[in-house]
Amino acid sequence: MKFKAIFIVFNIVVIVTFIFISFISPFLLMGLEGLGYFLAKNFWVTIIFVIFIVAFNVFMARNWKLYSYLDSEDWQALRNYLEDAIFNKGQHRRYFYKLLLNTYIVNSDLKAIRRLEELALKARPQMLDYFSLYFCVPYLLLNIPAEAEDFFGRLLARPHVRQRGWLRWNLAFSLLQNNKTEQAKAELLNLLEQRHSFLIKLLSLYFLDPMASRDPEVKERLDLYLPRFRLQIQLKKWPQILKSEKNNLEALMLSQTISEAANWFFQIKVGSSTR
Repeated sequence: MKFKAIFIVFNIVVIVTFIFISFISPFLLMGLEGLGYFLAKNFWVTIIFVIFIVAFNVFMARNWKLYSYLDSEDWQALRNYLEDAIFNKGQHRRYFYKLLLNTYIVNSDLKAIRRLEELALKARPQMLDYFSLYFCVPYLLLNIPAEAEDFFGRLLARPHVRQRGWLRWNLAFSLLQNNKTEQAKAELLNLLEQRHSFLIKLLSLYFLDPMASRDPEVKERLDLYLPRFRLQIQLKKWPQILKSEKNNLEALMLSQTISEAANWFFQIKVGSSTR
C-alpha cells in the first residue's frame, strides 16, 4: 500500500535525519563535551521536533482510514466514511465536504448533493460559500428553474460567497429558463461590465445574441462589446484561457456550451476542452 509505505519512510527519514544532525554530527565534530554543549544550547530544537513528530503521527492516526480509502480508490467506503463523519458525528471539516462533494459528482448523485446542502445550511452555512459551484450542480442539471432561481439568488445574497461571477451567470440562466427575459438581460449586460473571467463574458454575449434582433439596447451593447473583446481575445489565446479554467467545475460542466459560444465568437470551429 503506497500510503502506508510513504508514511513509514517519511517517519524514518525525518527521525534519522534529526538524530544525525542533532547527535551524531556534533559528536563526530566536537566529541562528547561538544555534544553536551550543543544539546544544552539547542534543547528547544529537540522539544519542537518531538512536538512536531507526535502531532503529525496523531493527525495521521486520526485520518488513517480516510487516506487508506483514497489510496486504495475505494470510493464507496470513502463515501460511507465521510457521510458518517459529517452527518452522524458532526465533523464539518472543509476537506471532508470537498471530498464528499467530488464523490457525489463522480457518481452523478445529485440528490445526495442537495441533501448535503440542506445539512450545511443548518449546521455550517459557510460551506455553501466555499463550495458554491459544487452545490450549484443539481440546479444546473435538473429541470427545476424556479428552485434554481431561488437558490442562486440566496447564494448571491451571502456576503462571503465565492465565485460570484459564475453564480450571477447561473442566476441569469435560470431567469431565462423561467421566461423572465428582461431580468435575465439585465444580469447578462451587467456581467459584461464587471471584471470576471472571459468565459463568463463569452457566455453572456452568446446568450444575449438571440435578443439583439428584437432589443435595440442589446444590439447596441453587442455592437460595443463584441469588437472590443474580439480585438482583446484572439484565437491564439483560446487554449490559454481554457487552461486557466481547467480546475473550474462549472467550466467543465458547460464545456459543450462554451464550445458553441467560442465557435460563434471566433467565427470558426475551436476546441473547448478544459482538461
